[in-house]
Amino acid sequence: MIINIADTEMLLSLAEEMASYGYRCIAYPVNMLTDSDTIQFFKSSMGAEDYCLVGANDVDYFKSMPTDSLINNLKIVMKSEIDTATLLILPHLPVWKGIRRKF
Repeated sequence: MIINIADTEMLLSLAEEMASYGYRCIAYPVNMLTDSDTIQFFKSSMGAEDYCLVGANDVDYFKSMPTDSLINNLKIVMKSEIDTATLLILPHLPVWKGIRRKF
């Protein structure tokens, strides 16, 4: 997942709100910046997986993950005090773009 770190707090708030409504999984674009417009929330893992498979081509490639994992990863980013002018890649375990450091 590629996010603009400046949007981390907003994306975290959105994910926490959607989790409170019962949305347990997300689908996000692999080759694009993930933000509130490109992330999709689902109440089941099957719904998220179906969404990822429907438009699976080179342009629209999506992956899914649990909403709780996204929330935990975004909280780690918030605590890490990263320079907000960079992008961050968050697969299931976050990786810093450029530095390629896993945590």
